[in-house]
Amino acid sequence: MGDALVTVTKEGNVHIVKFSDKLTYAKLQSIKAELTDKITFEEMGQVIIDLSSVKILDSAGIGLVVSLYKSAVKEKGKLVISCQNAAITDILKTVGVNKIIKVLPTLDEALNNV
Repeated sequence: MGDALVTVTKEGNVHIVKFSDKLTYAKLQSIKAELTDKITFEEMGQVIIDLSSVKILDSAGIGLVVSLYKSAVKEKGKLVISCQNAAITDILKTVGVNKIIKVLPTLDEALNNV
């Protein structure tokens, strides 16, 4: 069936949600299904969205990230983004995601800011 589109790991009380390759409309339903199987919004708490493996990000992918952020905040949690890919970071900045969600260049920095 192929590699997972999303993996969820936990470091201390922080959930790390790592997306792979493409975070796009074409993969959105599969990504949501995998994510729902791996974590519930109620247990999220502190979350890092790791986009280090994402090569393609479209508006649907951005919408999913913002939706996760809203869910975390609703549950009194916190969410930050870790992204080493300059092109993906530029997309996030262009659409203003960085104005509502902290975008950090490394996972270590994200762990220190969540």
